[in-house]
Amino acid sequence: MRKKTKNVLAVFGIGCLSTTILLISLVFLGINVVKDRFGSSDRELIHYVKDRYGVNVEIVSNTGRIPGSGGLMFEDARVRTLDKDQLEFDIHINLTNMITGDTYKQVKKKHDLYEKYRSSDIFQKLKTIGFKDIEFGIEADDPPLSLSLPDGMDLADTRNFAMLFEALPLLKQLKEETAKEENYVLNRVSIDAAILDLNKQYKSSEDLGNQLAVSNVEEFSYQFDGISEQELKKIKPQLLNYGFSKNGMLECYKMVNYHDCHSYALTVQANSEDDSISSLRYDRVKDKKIILKAIHQARELKIPVKKIIINSIYVPNKPEYQYESESKLKEQYEDVHFYYTKVEIRDLDTIDKIEDIKFFY
Repeated sequence: MRKKTKNVLAVFGIGCLSTTILLISLVFLGINVVKDRFGSSDRELIHYVKDRYGVNVEIVSNTGRIPGSGGLMFEDARVRTLDKDQLEFDIHINLTNMITGDTYKQVKKKHDLYEKYRSSDIFQKLKTIGFKDIEFGIEADDPPLSLSLPDGMDLADTRNFAMLFEALPLLKQLKEETAKEENYVLNRVSIDAAILDLNKQYKSSEDLGNQLAVSNVEEFSYQFDGISEQELKKIKPQLLNYGFSKNGMLECYKMVNYHDCHSYALTVQANSEDDSISSLRYDRVKDKKIILKAIHQARELKIPVKKIIINSIYVPNKPEYQYESESKLKEQYEDVHFYYTKVEIRDLDTIDKIEDIKFFY
């Protein structure tokens, strides 16, 4: 009897230990285990929202585990309120198939703010200035406030900067009101996908335009598409001869004012049909010679190409290992391994020989 008791206690102890390890693992994985332990079935989702917010909902989508995740990730469920607002929001589900939270409060707050301000004096004045489609967004992760420019006006149009500069007092007033009355954080405003930071100081409309461009290069780079294509055509035949793919790109990645590109990046990748460089390696001299040729071609262009991006190249797991060959690294280190990844080569003006090439990744 005593032996049996010991066995039971041992099993019980192992079970407790396993449970403890599981809970610790969940904490380290950043999983929020909700107190009420709602599961992710349609019925439980509906009950969860009713219990937490007193709102009736219907299921829009509840697909469960994400394909290809090895069963470790769940797709957020989507529900819709059955009241007149018909609000849609997401319910988060963790790998234990339990609800960890939702976006109802954010979605509800955005909706209520729009209903409150849609006919307000602030919105009407913003429309008078020339903005349209003024809204707080619909999804939880939408920008805090969005404005659209008039038809036919681009982001880099100086009239846009003048409008925004004129609207700044109104936007800051709205920021203060919503923070005080609704505890709403309105630090950013989206203008046709570009983000204006309301915490920054703008001395003039031109200063505003420059700062807007600097922090939203992707949205402003359309201005340089023509010159990028023209300059890329000059070196594309040579890049193809070196064995690079025809899918190379030349893009602006840094600006200091709204009408000029300060720095361009040339993106290349090995041509899978060319056996000579179908798999670029960090430690192969002939590959580095080809890369050096591409650098020289980029430096000859009229526009300032400051870096080259290689979409896929074989490198060691630690950048500091790139100065030794694969065979030597394997002899010296037990923790070394190799993989293909995207790398950058910067400061092209300082590179004259293959020994000067450094990969950043």
